[in-house]
Amino acid sequence: MSAVLEQVSQGIRMTADEFADSIYARGFELVEGIVVPRNTSPRTFLKEANQRSTGTLHGIVTSRLTAYLTIYVIENDLGETCAAETGFRLTPNTVRGADLAFIRKEKLEIFGIPINFFPTAPDLAVEVISPSNTYDEIQDKIEKYFASGTKLIWIVDPKRRKIFVHRPDDTVSLLNESDMLDGEDVIIKFRLPLEKIFGKLSQFEE
Repeated sequence: MSAVLEQVSQGIRMTADEFADSIYARGFELVEGIVVPRNTSPRTFLKEANQRSTGTLHGIVTSRLTAYLTIYVIENDLGETCAAETGFRLTPNTVRGADLAFIRKEKLEIFGIPINFFPTAPDLAVEVISPSNTYDEIQDKIEKYFASGTKLIWIVDPKRRKIFVHRPDDTVSLLNESDMLDGEDVIIKFRLPLEKIFGKLSQFEE
């Protein structure tokens, strides 16, 4: 284990402001004041003291979805998309980063584009499930994003080729590879066939 991971495994606590200026601001998140690797929880990390990579399938699916969404947002001047390393301050002691996020133009006009963490939640948060994720970890992120103002969440399951669409009113839709992903009232008129995200992946899997 690296020196940084060894330090984190001891349970480092700090505020969001301290976290922003620390060596942990890249590659880690702050969950209720505890520094943990991205896409995990304090309980899981402090128990295992180990950071697992996300894998090639995760990376390809994330990259495809990011490309389609980013091009659409830019071409329609809707706001900005943010890559996985972007931190969002969800509470005074919690900074989390989605695999992909979207911030509306109207929100950017209020908060600007900070050098450090964005001061509130994104309008859309996208989480691509990796082998190290647990249901509790994903559910905790969903609850925190909605509590902080996120309007739409896509939970992407690359292995099963499905996307779960979560909304603040607790309704959830399950989309399969033959379905259409819709930006609803968050990313107006964005519609993407999921075959463009998951298509042709099976021929490369072992």
